[in-house]
Amino acid sequence: MSSPHSDLPRAPPPVRRPGRRAILLVLALVGLVAGGLTFIGARGELEDIARAVARGDLRWILLAAFLQTGFFLAMAYAFDGAARLVGARLPFRRLALLSASLPFVNLFFPTGGLAGAIHEARHFERMGLARPRAILAVAAEFVLFWASFFVIFFLGLAFLATRAGLAREHLLVVGMGLGLFLGLAFVTFTVLTDPDRLLAWAEPITRLRERLKLKRSDAPSLVEEVVDAVKLLEAEWKHLASPFAASLAAWAFEIASLYAIFLAFGHPVHPGVLVAGYALGVFLGKILPIPGGLGVVDASMAATFAGLAVPLPIAIAVVLVHRGLALWLPVLVGGFAFRALERTPAAAR
Repeated sequence: MSSPHSDLPRAPPPVRRPGRRAILLVLALVGLVAGGLTFIGARGELEDIARAVARGDLRWILLAAFLQTGFFLAMAYAFDGAARLVGARLPFRRLALLSASLPFVNLFFPTGGLAGAIHEARHFERMGLARPRAILAVAAEFVLFWASFFVIFFLGLAFLATRAGLAREHLLVVGMGLGLFLGLAFVTFTVLTDPDRLLAWAEPITRLRERLKLKRSDAPSLVEEVVDAVKLLEAEWKHLASPFAASLAAWAFEIASLYAIFLAFGHPVHPGVLVAGYALGVFLGKILPIPGGLGVVDASMAATFAGLAVPLPIAIAVVLVHRGLALWLPVLVGGFAFRALERTPAAAR
């Protein structure tokens, strides 16, 4: 006997979309093919690079790894300074774990650094900050971090302009990136430091309440809390020097680590060459939407060093070791730090 529902049309099977694993598998296959073609086309150069890597002094490389940890400790101090700007005192151990976990988050959740910023704000909130203060602290830390980078960047740019004859196309790219950064910084602080203008944004925030998972009555109070946090930030603006100095120290640690790698391969370089190659590679890696700047940072940094009279095999060997210490090792450690943070209970407010 047939079922009374047998004549009803059946729902079409759900459409299966490629998941994250499938996308990563495709990218890995593309990388393997590209690597194979590179090996076939540049076997001689790769042999020179392998010999250069084999001659590296392990003691200098260990020193470079030690200096690289200074980058993440300095960033933890920068987070601490940003939290103090909004009147908070957070446990340094958790800030250090937060700093260590960011490479993992930014690589496996590639959103141009947005995932890292959300990760910071979420854990600031878990450490006891109200959401508006957490967001404001992250925004202040972000602007100060990149403001400190542009100090390094302009030093490298000045060296390239005076010693290497910087091309007009390079200046155009630099100008576009700098204009974008300054524009975002201007808009951010213009809005955040003017309570009246911030309150005028209450209506769009109310429209976004569904996405933010807030109740209807929560949006106005959220804006009022942000205004209160802004007033506190205005009262503490003299303390901006602390997180700015910590961010600058973080960049200095990473550049010192890179210099130690050059020494490991027996090729000390001029400080201008060091800063120029590093800053240009980091800059191009950040303005292009590629997770971790994979390929972009490596190629641009090695090409800049080679263009400034560093032998190409040495330049590539230095960059490979540097990226291993500055990206891949922190990603591995960051996975454990991320897990430790997630297991840490939220602080009571």
